[in-house]
Amino acid sequence: MKWLLFAILFFISACQTLNIRTADRSVIENSQENNQSENKATQTPFVANYVGVIVSPGLAHTLSAAHFFTAAEELNLKMKVIAGVGWGAVPAAIYADSLKANALKWQFYKLEKKSLLTSEFFGLKKASVDKGKQQNFYSNIFRAKKLASMKAPFVCSYASHKKSQVQVFDTGNVTTALNLCSTSFYGRKNAKEQDHFLALFDYFKQVEINNIILVTNSNFVKNSSQTLEELESWANELSMNIYFVDINTDFISEPLSFKKSKDILRNSRDGVFERVKKVQKTIKNL
Repeated sequence: MKWLLFAILFFISACQTLNIRTADRSVIENSQENNQSENKATQTPFVANYVGVIVSPGLAHTLSAAHFFTAAEELNLKMKVIAGVGWGAVPAAIYADSLKANALKWQFYKLEKKSLLTSEFFGLKKASVDKGKQQNFYSNIFRAKKLASMKAPFVCSYASHKKSQVQVFDTGNVTTALNLCSTSFYGRKNAKEQDHFLALFDYFKQVEINNIILVTNSNFVKNSSQTLEELESWANELSMNIYFVDINTDFISEPLSFKKSKDILRNSRDGVFERVKKVQKTIKNL
């Protein structure tokens, strides 16, 4: 009898354990299904479509690119890759990480209370971008984030130390990418300005992007008219279409005036939405 009673108790215990395990498995499976459905719900249309965007360089002038991304967001412009040259990589990265233009503007608003520049030395030494302060600015935004975890693919161009050629940073740490891309463009003369764009063009071609939107500012247009002509020619040779969205930043007297970020954002928005809408319509009609 004792053995029979023991067998019955063992059988009941085993059934309860099986039920618990089955219940646990059901909970896990339901949780996984919920996570998958949440992921599907949060997937963005920006990642898998047809336009490549490049934000041109220009230090404080590049803050105006926030208006391009505002317009792109409102128009649901399909962007497969978002790229930047020089300091143009900064707004490109911040937007690619959040896909929210307001988040980009907020980071730029905060520049009014921060200094990214070195101190002037009694007028003998002009202020310049302080690499340490700039790195802290990037680190506070991105921490240890990897490019692979950004909401939209982001890349930027940089000039290699050892080679006289430009490469595309497309994997690894976001802060490292920005430190390389935003400083090598201005600090290394072993690569031409055009080489940065050509490297990105080649990258876009590899990922099957045939339509490029180049977001420019007044500073870049004035100093790089020949570059713009060459870019158009190169795009044609690669069987790619290039469209320019020019943002007026003529009112910026000093390229390092990051602390006037609110004024820059306030005064550079006119006409941007209409230009982006026109480009989008042209691309759709191809």
